[in-house]
Amino acid sequence: MDEDRDKLRAGDEDEEDDRVEPSGPFVWLSRNKAVSSIILVLLVALVTQALGLWESPVKINGGRLAPAASTEAFAKGQTSFNAQLIWNSLSDDFIQSLSEQGQEVSSIQSQLDTMKGTGIHYTGIAYLGGHASKNGESYYVYVFSRTSLDPSAPDEDVPYVFVVNRGGKIDRIE
Repeated sequence: MDEDRDKLRAGDEDEEDDRVEPSGPFVWLSRNKAVSSIILVLLVALVTQALGLWESPVKINGGRLAPAASTEAFAKGQTSFNAQLIWNSLSDDFIQSLSEQGQEVSSIQSQLDTMKGTGIHYTGIAYLGGHASKNGESYYVYVFSRTSLDPSAPDEDVPYVFVVNRGGKIDRIE
């Protein structure tokens, strides 16, 4: 029985000797499974990214769209409480729409005077960027920060999206 066990052991040793050792420049890769796994994961990541499988639906435009003169005029009119500057920044269609709703330069000035009288003032304006649409309109995003002298009134940030027509005037505010 001991002889049989010795023969089995000897056979195992012979089998080990019959194995072919890997050779070549990548022999180290076959011996280190952790490195092999990391390299495989990196290769898969590179291939999937190259195929666009990780691509974000959000596109970042390379060039920044400078603010439109009309949006800058509106901002200046809003912060200086000057309705005429605001009115002049608007397109004819927008002015007509406001007029049909009973809004005129004088009513806008009255609203601005009321805001100013309650102690509201602007502490900053942030231009976040713009986008030129294929239809000729452009969109400009601003955040107006305002505060009030009234301690019960909270400071607030008011977002504005200005839609500017081909002529450079504000067609609507969203």
